[in-house]
Formats: sequence, structure tokens, C-alpha cells
Amino acid sequence: MSKQQVLIRAKKKHALACVRSNRLPDALVLYQKICEQDPQDAEAWFMFGTVSGRLGDLGAAETALRHTLRLFPEFAQAQLNLGHVLELQNKFTAAEACYQRAVAIKPDSADSHESCGRICEQRGDIPAALQYYQHALTLYPARAAARRMAIHFRLAAFYDEAGEYDQAYVQLRQGYQCRPGNFDRAAWARRIDDIMRTFSGEAIARAPRAGNCSERPLLVVGLPWAGAARVAQLLTAHPAVADGGASTLLADLALACEMSCATIPGGAGITGLKREQCDELAQPYLDELARIAPAASRVIDGAPDNFLHLGLLPLLLPMARVIHCVRDPRDTCLSCYFEDGGAGREYARDLADLGFYYRHYRRLMTHWKQALGVPLLEVHYEDLMRHPERVARELLKFCGLTWDARCLAALHDNAVTGPLADAVHTIGRWQYYRPHLEDLQRALADSGK
Repeated sequence: MSKQQVLIRAKKKHALACVRSNRLPDALVLYQKICEQDPQDAEAWFMFGTVSGRLGDLGAAETALRHTLRLFPEFAQAQLNLGHVLELQNKFTAAEACYQRAVAIKPDSADSHESCGRICEQRGDIPAALQYYQHALTLYPARAAARRMAIHFRLAAFYDEAGEYDQAYVQLRQGYQCRPGNFDRAAWARRIDDIMRTFSGEAIARAPRAGNCSERPLLVVGLPWAGAARVAQLLTAHPAVADGGASTLLADLALACEMSCATIPGGAGITGLKREQCDELAQPYLDELARIAPAASRVIDGAPDNFLHLGLLPLLLPMARVIHCVRDPRDTCLSCYFEDGGAGREYARDLADLGFYYRHYRRLMTHWKQALGVPLLEVHYEDLMRHPERVARELLKFCGLTWDARCLAALHDNAVTGPLADAVHTIGRWQYYRPHLEDLQRALADSGK
């Protein structure tokens, strides 16, 4: 082995270590130098292209991977990676050719079959996509749980759209079996109990109030798929409203309040706070809303878990408004079940867990309606879909805003949430899955904890 080969080998080892430790810019520099030293090194060109792609330089990635394949045409992983790069550039025909070539070179490549299925899905060839996805499932090992789960969810969506609801449900169950949930029901019930105890109606009534009179905070709460996105889309079409997104602002505020209460002698909780403390706690939240949209008189805070923290509002943001989006619980839970129950949503991986989670969420919302003392409007998804103008007017009136027809027009805009006509057809969707929802319905109806 020559001295240059020894040096190149050392650089490759160093570059690979950089990749594994996620120091991609350093790795890119090293691979570029190796390619300059040995332009015939297909492996170096492959890694240079792959790292370029991961850093978002798709042009450089495509050039490097094409050069790799000129040096080594039968390099299946290079074909696959080039396909990914082309697909990201919306060059779907060229991407498909790469994926099919990768399959031809390495027929047992699950990723290549899945990628072919994705391209077929993109161009509307659903039967071909189904075949590729199903074959990929036979190739992915059990340890590739995330990939297997994603494919099962794609298949479930296909069967649901085709009206083959039993098959869709089977795919969902198989998907969740790849990565079972670990939702702790007892911990969830205790958490709701603790919140209701800390923010009891009596405690809220006795607690001090911050002195601010800001009407900017507008909280839109509710479980996923209950209509919060539609409501936000409608309201942000009004010139006085801005969307603050799904931030952690209120959760951060809750943590700060908890820490302040922990220092109060005698365990007085929120009733032991002083008005000055309430002002101090509230100010960073108000400052952030002003930074997000200085000209807006209302800023939507749409974080999905905000319903847990509403007890802070009377104390810290007494002029805030709350819009609670609700939907038939069976439709809400089924829609959640159709989504991957990732981190923070382990409850969505099992229908009985979903019903349990939903029941205690509703228990807390019932408590807030009785104890909060701040304006709270309940918006039903079904009403919003069937009577959009009436509900739009109610929303704007509740927010203290004048009528603006652009809000109604925005509700029909399909850029974010899909056509309103399609959404109407999702009402009562649970009935298609009635034979499979016994556990869910039993959990929803359970009157015990």
C-alpha cells in the first residue's frame, strides 16, 4: 500500500467518524479532499454526495452521486440515494428510474421497494404502490419498526380512501404492533386530578391577579383533529389576528409558576402568590406575543397541550380568551388513531387508551368551564362544517372583532386544511369502523377512573 493510499484510508476513517458523530460539515471537507486526491474513488464520491444531500446541497449531491455511478454503475445504494436526491427536487421520473435500477441490482432492498411505492403513489398508480409497499414489508426486518409502521399507515390510508375499512383497520393494528404503546393510564388520571386540585374553583377565586389588561392572548385548544386548524385558519384571515403557532410558551409559564409556588411556605399553592409575582410571570409571555406580531390585537396560541394549563389564565392573563374545539369523540379518537402515535402521543396507539385519555381530558375541560372565570367559547366541528358563516360570526364576536368576509373565504381555502366540502364528509366517519371500536366506546362510556 502506497503512502498516499495510507493517508487516504486514514482520512476516510476520520471522515466516517465525523459522519457518525453528526459533524457533517467536517466530514464533507474531508471527503472533498479525498475525491480531489483520487478522482476514481467511488466510495469517496458516494459519501461526498450523501453528506452533501444531508446538508441540503442537492445540486452537489446529484453531481457527486452521478459521478459515483459512472465509476461503479452497479452500486445499488448510490442509485437509491440519487433517487432520493432527485425526488427531493421533484424530478420524479428520473428518481423512479434510479429506484427501479436499485431494485434490479439488489432485489432484497426494502428501502428501494418502498421508494418505488412512494413514486407510484405520487403519480397516482395506487395498485403498483400497494404492491411495492407490501413487498417492502416482507423485506424489512422486525428491528426496522419505524419503517414497517410507516408503510402500514400508508396502506391503511389507501384502504380507507378506497372504502375497504376492515382492511384499513387491519393495517393500523399491524402498524401499532410494530411499536406498541406504553401509555400509563394511572399516571394520566393522577395528573388530571393534581391539576384540578391545584387549580380548584376555590383556589382560583382566592388567588391574586396580574395587573395586565392585554387581550392579545387567544388560546385555541382541543385534541388533534377536533377543528383547531380550521378555526385558526378562519381567524388569522382577519387583519387583527396573527397565528403564534404551537409554541411551548404556556407550558413554560406553567413550569415557572410551579417553581414559584414551590417556594411559598406552608404549601399555600397558587393562593400564596403575590400580585407582583403574577405580573413578573406573565410578562415574558406577553413580550413574546408582542414580538411575534406587534401590530396584532389577538395572537393565537395553538399548542395542543394548552388545555392542561388553562388554570394559569385567571391569575396571569386575566383578559385572555379560550376557544375550545370539540368534535364527536368517536371521530376525534379514530382520526388520532390513524396518525402515528409518536413521542408525547403514546395514548393514540391503542383505542382503549385513546378513550381513557379522551375521557379525562373532557373531565378537565368540564372543570375549567366551571372554575376558570375567563371567556371560553366551545366550537363544535360539526357546526363549523355545516354552518360555517354562523360559526364564523360567533367566533369573531367572541374575540371582540368586527365581521370580515375574508374569514369565511379562508375557511373554504384548501391550502392548509383541505376543501370544506371534503371535511363535511368526515362527520360520522367512525361509523365505517363501528365493528372495530368496541374497546373505544367502552372506554369513552366508562364512568369510573
